[in-house]
Amino acid sequence: MRNRDRNRTESYVLYTLYQLVDHFTEILLMAQFLKLVAQDIYNKFKSNLEDKIVVLPSKRPEYYLYRYLSQVSSNEMLAPKVTTLNELVESWSNLITVSNLELIYHLFIVYKKHLPGSETFDDFYFWGEVILSDFNDIDKALAEPEEVFSLIKNIKQIEEIFDDKELASSIERFWKTFYSDENTKIKTCFLEFWKNLLPIYKDYNKYLTDRKIAYHGKSIKNALDNLSSGNVTLLNTDYIFVGFDYLTNAEKAILQFIKNNDKAHFYWDYDELYLDKKYEAGYHIRENLKLFPSALDKSNFENFDKSKSVDIQETPGMSSVAQLAINCATEKHLSDNSNPDFTAIVLADTNILQPMLSKLPKYNGINITTGWQVKYSSSASFTSIFLNLWTQQTNSKYQNRFSVELLQSLANSKGITQSDSTLITEKCKGKIFVDVDEFQSSAWLYKSLLIESETISSKLSNILKDYIAVCKESCEHETVQNSFDIESAQHIITHLNQFSNVIKSCDLQLDTNIQAKLIKRLINNLSVPFEGSPVSGIQITSIAETKCLDFENVIIAGANEGVIPSTSRQISHIPYSIRKSYDLTTFEDNINVTAYHMYRLMQRSKNITFIVNTDEQEIEKAEPTRFLQQFIAEQKWDFKPKKIYDFQIVSKLPQPIFFPWDEKVSAYMKEVHAKGLSPTAINTYIDCPLKFYFMYPCELKEP
Repeated sequence: MRNRDRNRTESYVLYTLYQLVDHFTEILLMAQFLKLVAQDIYNKFKSNLEDKIVVLPSKRPEYYLYRYLSQVSSNEMLAPKVTTLNELVESWSNLITVSNLELIYHLFIVYKKHLPGSETFDDFYFWGEVILSDFNDIDKALAEPEEVFSLIKNIKQIEEIFDDKELASSIERFWKTFYSDENTKIKTCFLEFWKNLLPIYKDYNKYLTDRKIAYHGKSIKNALDNLSSGNVTLLNTDYIFVGFDYLTNAEKAILQFIKNNDKAHFYWDYDELYLDKKYEAGYHIRENLKLFPSALDKSNFENFDKSKSVDIQETPGMSSVAQLAINCATEKHLSDNSNPDFTAIVLADTNILQPMLSKLPKYNGINITTGWQVKYSSSASFTSIFLNLWTQQTNSKYQNRFSVELLQSLANSKGITQSDSTLITEKCKGKIFVDVDEFQSSAWLYKSLLIESETISSKLSNILKDYIAVCKESCEHETVQNSFDIESAQHIITHLNQFSNVIKSCDLQLDTNIQAKLIKRLINNLSVPFEGSPVSGIQITSIAETKCLDFENVIIAGANEGVIPSTSRQISHIPYSIRKSYDLTTFEDNINVTAYHMYRLMQRSKNITFIVNTDEQEIEKAEPTRFLQQFIAEQKWDFKPKKIYDFQIVSKLPQPIFFPWDEKVSAYMKEVHAKGLSPTAINTYIDCPLKFYFMYPCELKEP
């Protein structure tokens, strides 16, 4: 009860804050989706609204919902509890979801029992990620693992197992490559691996259950089992599901369970236009509406055909795309005097965030609410330098010597003090390697370079803490880039601490090289969830993070085919046909979800700008996304003439330098007439007449 009271108090505080904010804010958009939801749930439950539970697809729309609730009532009230489906699942599951590193290590232990071999944990890690992903998909799809992992030894048995002839034929073609007469070692190993996937799955799940831990798919399956068996009972309240799109079978089953108990209300964010079967954007919403009818009338969802102004701009390079997007957003704000709440720069290509950081104006109304890949930060480079230094030290027969090249990289990094940088530079002069004892005059540098008994993740955490202190001290005025580097360093420290905890709790015996490889892989996959003010300012975000949100001005940066939708495919041990048959996630689902996000973002906007990157060296397809082509072909919006920006390169050739035939030249030519020209002089003249003039008539010698 204490937690529930605390949640109510937090909800009340948020609600009150947003009510105060709205005394100074005027709403300019057509009816936003979340405002429709806020009005409807207030009308239905205003007498006991604080007892209700609103379930959102992510945390970000929570702030907007509280804001709109503060607008629909002039009286103070307690707001409902807001949560996410993942948080609900965790509350209903008696298993704790742990990090991927820990899960993959446990999987490695089980794997080695079934397939003993020479693989190290480092060798296994990549394939462990793939296996874990497949297990996760199977559980979320509520598929029968026995059927999915059944090994087909006799191809003729396929038709007996699968009724779908097309599916059977597809699987037969797949397996024929492995059941050919040629029984190579690779095929034998693969078949042995495939044969053991089901036993590994069963033993692994038992192993995790015994330890009360889980991956997400197992956790949601466990929550569903607890609800179905009565081990967990629903609260005596209404669950209000808002703004979901793609749902796995396990999630649908949970929603269906709550609906069957007459405790569920559903609010879907869509438009009547793309409910038509020809639109991929409505593929999942059409099914959701059939299973869980909407609490709002369809008349609220006829906005897509309304008048919209569309600009299309093409420019080469991510840097140019970033600059155009910022110019467009700030220009809209200043010229239209529109509230910056309703302007969003949506990064179709999140790589554009990096060049965008250096171009952001000094304007308080810009907030970044998307993830930035940590590997692009200075803190990640700083970390990588130390990992390289340590692995070089480990691999070298000279244990305490370091290459000058790596030491100079450290000296030039921003996370090191000026005195240490100077010391490194002095000690590196005229050398290829430097002994660590050369740096004993700097206690920090000497200690940092030596590998001690502690895990290198713990050592890196302490080094990055010093990095943050140096960055703060050296920067007189806080810049966007510096604040992001510091935040990235803090994010890396958090995950390094988790890494250390896993190593200690699992008693992992990993040498320095393997630890360094795993840490580099960890950092490459990290993304910093920058949090700006979600309810004020121009938002810089990604397409997936615009769920439930509506903006009057939308600028889509990097609207290229191959980026949106992405052409990347999921790596899996399970063939596509089997994934399709058992409702496991496929690349088609990802495309349908992206299409939904794109169409949903368009439906209530008024001014839309697509910025396309035309640099073929930076991007695979330098052409507009297919969604833009669809809008042009099907919609009667106001499409402005395309604007094409190109680099105006002006080459100014240097003016040639002439010297007159003066007395020096005359005197030299008399000597030439008497003595002749040397071969060196002739070659010098051919190479450069000006050089010849300086060297011979002027007699200027090189120092």
